[in-house]
Amino acid sequence: MFSRIYWLCIKTFRNHNEKKTLRHPQAKESLRSEFIEALDQLQQKHPIVYLDESGFKSHDYRPYGYFPKGTLCYGSFNWQLKNQTNAIGALYQGQLFAVGLFDCKINSNVFHFWVEHFLIPELPRNSIIVLDNATFHKRADTQELLEHHGHQILWLRLIALI
Repeated sequence: MFSRIYWLCIKTFRNHNEKKTLRHPQAKESLRSEFIEALDQLQQKHPIVYLDESGFKSHDYRPYGYFPKGTLCYGSFNWQLKNQTNAIGALYQGQLFAVGLFDCKINSNVFHFWVEHFLIPELPRNSIIVLDNATFHKRADTQELLEHHGHQILWLRLIALI
C-alpha cells in the first residue's frame, strides 16, 4: 500500500513541477517590448554596457542543522564579522569588466569613485550605460562625468520614453 501511494505522489509531482516565475509588483509588461526595441536600435550605433552591484558575506549564520535526536547541535560563528563585501561590475558583450570590490556599503561616493577609476578607463567609446534606479546612481556629478566622457545613461524606468 505504501509503495502505491509513494509512486502516485512521485507521478503527480513530476507532472506538476514547474519553475516559479517571479514578477515585481511595479513591473509593466507593456514596456518590455518597447525596451527591447529601443535597445535594438541603440545597439546598432552604440555599445551597450550594463552595470550592477551585489553583496555577499564570507560567513553566514545558519540557525538549523542536522544532528542525532536528543543531542545538541553546535555551530560556529565569526563574531568579528561586521560587514559584507560588495562588488560593482559592468557587462559588455557578455564579458564582465571593471570589477571593484568594496568592504563597505555602496553609496553615491563609492559608486562615483568606481565610475571614475574603474569604469571610465575601460568603457568603449560612446557607450550607452544601462542603470537601474538605485538612488546612488543618480548623483548629478557622476552623470556629468559619464556625459563628459561621451557616454549616455539609459534608465530602466524611463526606457519607454526614448
